[in-house]
Amino acid sequence: MIFTSLTTITISVAAIASVAIASDSHLKTSPMGLPCHPPNTTACSRGLPGFNNDNDFAYSCGPDGTITSYEACACAYCCIVQQQDGIVCPNPGGPGWQP
Repeated sequence: MIFTSLTTITISVAAIASVAIASDSHLKTSPMGLPCHPPNTTACSRGLPGFNNDNDFAYSCGPDGTITSYEACACAYCCIVQQQDGIVCPNPGGPGWQP
């Protein structure tokens, strides 16, 4: 009886671990909390696996060097940091937009 329970527990733990390892690449679906530099700035980025179809995203880098907020753009290579307006993600088809 003890052998059967131990075997069941071992198989269950192995199955759970394999699911966690297999899905690891899809766990990060948001840039929130990722490291950034320099602190207290705004910037644009792209290409975070599993996020926003490789389109740009604008983000704010907090005082601790992590992303504290973001805006997903609907285009690639289109995010612009402007001093007067902050970060701008152009509308698809508008100035700066590239399909």
